[in-house]
Amino acid sequence: MTSAKTIAAVRIARSLPPAERAMNEAAIKMLAMGTAVLTARVDGTFHPLEGQAAVDYVGDATAKVFAAMKDIQNAHAQLRAAAIHHQVLGQGDLFDTPPPALPMGVERAPVPLAAVA
Repeated sequence: MTSAKTIAAVRIARSLPPAERAMNEAAIKMLAMGTAVLTARVDGTFHPLEGQAAVDYVGDATAKVFAAMKDIQNAHAQLRAAAIHHQVLGQGDLFDTPPPALPMGVERAPVPLAAVA
């Protein structure tokens, strides 16, 4: 019989990767928008100072997305600690964010989540 804690751990674990991917996608889109705005100024399409307020807003929004990414990473760590405390880590498959030294393109093999009936 599967416990309520195990079911919750699986639900939480399954929600983390989509949220983390969404944050990465948001950051990429914000950076692309900032690049487009600045490129138009650098290539002479617009005056080098035109749209400075927009540049400032894009910069602020980008900083907020990156701060949210950090918050998600911290939440992930707290959830992992809770899973360890409740002894459902193996059931929930909550792993730390890969270390920065992990080579690009190298992923950890996923551990199957427990079947929840």
